[in-house]
Amino acid sequence: MTKKNKNKNKNSSHHHWVLLVVFCVGIGALVLTQVNDQVAQAQTTATLALSPSSSSPSVGSSFNVNVTLNTAGNPVDGVDIYSIRFNPAVLQINDANASLPGVQISPGSLMTNTAINTVNNTAGTIQFSQSTTGGTSFTGSGTLATINFQATAAGVSAVTFDFTLGSTSDTNVAYQGNDRLSAVTNGSYTVTAVVVDSTPPTVSISSPTAGATVSGTSVTVAATASDNVGVMGVQFKVDGINLGSEDTTSPYSVTWNTTTFTSGSHIVTAVARDAAANTTTSSSVSVTVNNNASAVGNLDAVSTTSVIRGWSYDPDNSSSSNQVKIYIDGPSGTGTLIATIPANIDRPDVRAAAGITGNHGFEYTVPVSYQNGAYHSVYVYGADIVDANQTSLLAGSAQTFVTKKFTVVTEGRSSASLSGTLSVLNLSKVALISPFSFTTDVNAQASITLQLPAQAVYFKIGAAPFLTRLVSVDLASTAAISTPQLFIGDINQDNIINSVDFSILNINWFTTNASADLNQDGLVNAIDYSFMNRHWLVLGEQ
Repeated sequence: MTKKNKNKNKNSSHHHWVLLVVFCVGIGALVLTQVNDQVAQAQTTATLALSPSSSSPSVGSSFNVNVTLNTAGNPVDGVDIYSIRFNPAVLQINDANASLPGVQISPGSLMTNTAINTVNNTAGTIQFSQSTTGGTSFTGSGTLATINFQATAAGVSAVTFDFTLGSTSDTNVAYQGNDRLSAVTNGSYTVTAVVVDSTPPTVSISSPTAGATVSGTSVTVAATASDNVGVMGVQFKVDGINLGSEDTTSPYSVTWNTTTFTSGSHIVTAVARDAAANTTTSSSVSVTVNNNASAVGNLDAVSTTSVIRGWSYDPDNSSSSNQVKIYIDGPSGTGTLIATIPANIDRPDVRAAAGITGNHGFEYTVPVSYQNGAYHSVYVYGADIVDANQTSLLAGSAQTFVTKKFTVVTEGRSSASLSGTLSVLNLSKVALISPFSFTTDVNAQASITLQLPAQAVYFKIGAAPFLTRLVSVDLASTAAISTPQLFIGDINQDNIINSVDFSILNINWFTTNASADLNQDGLVNAIDYSFMNRHWLVLGEQ
């Protein structure tokens, strides 16, 4: 009996221990569950965002918006986007994978498994879900997916997540059965209308000019272009073939190596392009490519008789005579073209020096309008035989000259015609040129062309049967020049009137001897002697 009771008490004690253990375990489980719930709530810090959250694309353009995830340093094992909504009247989504049916966005690589990827462009919704590989998680931030929107109409489209904090039946970021998504950043995108630019640009070739002859490796081809919005570039062409790359910067030009083209006629154009892809082709410009050797030659001088002299030939046709072009008071383009003449005068010296055949000299008298007492310059160009428009400036150009007209006043003569010599002396009375032979015209005038710098000089006039006279002349002045009266009677031209001259007159008395007939009346007599006697022993000026 006692044993039985003892066992009963023992069993009763055991039951109490069991109840106590069960009670304690239950209390512990309850406490642990409460702690885990508190930890889960404390880690609800993940965020989803649209980046960029705003932009202003134009109608017809496409743009990307990234869906970014930030776990705030805590692990996650899955993301549900359920859903993202957009305005389908303003935006559509371009398919990221044409090999699959339907429309998808582009998944990122944060998680390995994409469970859902669907787009409804009619309803304007996106549903997307990714998860990690079993037993793993993701911690960090990055692009979960990329949406490529197409702007289809002007307007504003909000792009928003379906999200309610604490709800697990919309957009969420999961970890071990809990939603850790704390906030989302939505977007808003304004699509602007595109103004259609239908106005084409204008363009014209500015260089070379129509009809020009070009040669060498560096010919500049240039154009001017304008547009109501803006010129994006100008493409130059020769004979319809692109000449270099499109020039996208004003001023528009390109360098043309003409040596890679055949000699002859070629067509140059320019095509201007604007931002709307409107294009305009310029009017064509026809030019001649001539890469033959340039003409050579020399402008020798402008003679005292106002004759421009020199030589020229075309090395490509050295046996033939080419043309020369003569300009006064400036080179080609600024000077006055006074003559285009052949270089066909015999010049043995040129043939011998160049080892060529043919005639290559030229001469041309300065027009009277430039023999006006003022200084002028002369430029001479040799022309190519094949293309006379291709010219080169001859060596020796430019040369400066001045033509002085002078009146000779004589004593005892009724005729104005007189032949003599003129020497030009500096103020130290040193000769500057060789004596110049002249004959006066009916107005007792003659002229001389000089290639001397502007300065004060003496003209020394000598003519039989007169004593020499000096005339002070300022070459820079255009004032008229007239000699003092020349004294008659120096028959033997020793520059003094004396008995030697009288003896010549005396032996020819009452004859028609021209030398002794001082007044040129056809008879040597006392009238002639009286002129001589008037200036007896007078010396000429030196």
